[in-house]
Amino acid sequence: MFCFSAAAVRSQSIYSSTASLRRLCSAAAGEGAKKGYWVTQVVDIKDKAKYSDYEEASMSTFAPGNKYGAKTLISEPIAKVLKGNENIQIAALVEFDSVQAAIDVWDDPEYVAARSILGDTNDESSVVERRVCVIEADPIEEIHPGDGFWLNHVEEILDEEKFDRYAESSMPVFDSAHFGQVVHQHVGSKKIKMAAALRFNSIERALDTYNDSPEYISARFAGTMEDVEDHVVARTICAVEVPETKLRRSRAKSRGNGRQ
Repeated sequence: MFCFSAAAVRSQSIYSSTASLRRLCSAAAGEGAKKGYWVTQVVDIKDKAKYSDYEEASMSTFAPGNKYGAKTLISEPIAKVLKGNENIQIAALVEFDSVQAAIDVWDDPEYVAARSILGDTNDESSVVERRVCVIEADPIEEIHPGDGFWLNHVEEILDEEKFDRYAESSMPVFDSAHFGQVVHQHVGSKKIKMAAALRFNSIERALDTYNDSPEYISARFAGTMEDVEDHVVARTICAVEVPETKLRRSRAKSRGNGRQ
């Protein structure tokens, strides 16, 4: 069954929302408590040894029962970059009890100690280039092995009217869509305005939908994006698969979560 969830629109946000997204956010309002999410794209790991040490050191911060309710839903090498001009290496989706928890965890002393492995805690670019974006959305229902996700970063909407038409038309394509304004960006040289976690019931659908789904092509056509989309939106779309092993670890609740 198709459903969508979206970030609550905050009047104090430095980013403006398009009309369609305001309507979608409004329709999702009142459906229960929201969660905070990190939607992360790892662009380049420059020092694999240090990054591996960071991963190990950060596990305790994200271990089951942590005070932030943090749970890594996906953190995997991407299957394919569907749109964008960067060779993204890893995409991750982490859920938190609240959007505030998703913000506060960054400065938790234990996590700061882990991040210090990456160098100066205000500049980790000598070890890794990544974008960690915080959004607020309804809880994501249980995911399953083999599910596919698009984990998207939107840098700029160049034509709001056309993007509105595309956004509204595209919603039924996804098994669920969780998206919102970036209320905080922890790190990343490229500033992101919107992020999304768009779910499919298979990695095959995640890989094929952009170019092969008649419904999605129709949605792109509605936004005059049938051939190219750079005149409407600048974004990066990463397709990633939910693995069997990651879910087994999560369900067992016996160890920490990997890449953050």
